[in-house]
Amino acid sequence: MGSGKSSVGKELASILGCPLLDLDAFIEDKFGESVPDIFSRGGEKLFRELESAALKEVLSSSDEEPLSRTILSLGGGTPTIEDNAALIKEKTVCFYLKAGIDTLVSNLENDSEGRPMLRGTDLRQRIISLMSEREDSYRGCASHVIDIDGKPFKEVAEEIASLLI
Repeated sequence: MGSGKSSVGKELASILGCPLLDLDAFIEDKFGESVPDIFSRGGEKLFRELESAALKEVLSSSDEEPLSRTILSLGGGTPTIEDNAALIKEKTVCFYLKAGIDTLVSNLENDSEGRPMLRGTDLRQRIISLMSEREDSYRGCASHVIDIDGKPFKEVAEEIASLLI
């Protein structure tokens, strides 16, 4: 959350001339509710169940229609579910956009209210807590770790593209 996955994904899709599939947007379209509404209705547990189902659907469709040229932008909690992590590792080339705490705080300080995992908390402490919980999952799924601190999204996308071309 706050590492620029959606923004980098858009830049990368433009560079590579391929589609971008944002898993949160896919979930909202499929289930007819916004992510915050899903959290309000059933909490993180319900959202993670729907997210896992959506990820399985998207990645299983790659058996029929190759997703090899699709940029898939995942939510920050997606790889923390063991089955999701296994699917991501098996079926994708995964890039962990690694950001320092200061970068994440800066990127999220004006955008935390629309993010259910950050509502009503001390932003810095919540980010530190989430990163402590999630770092191993991110590294475990990653084919590549990209340090994004101090880099514009376009530069990060170009770095990823250079590893794919």
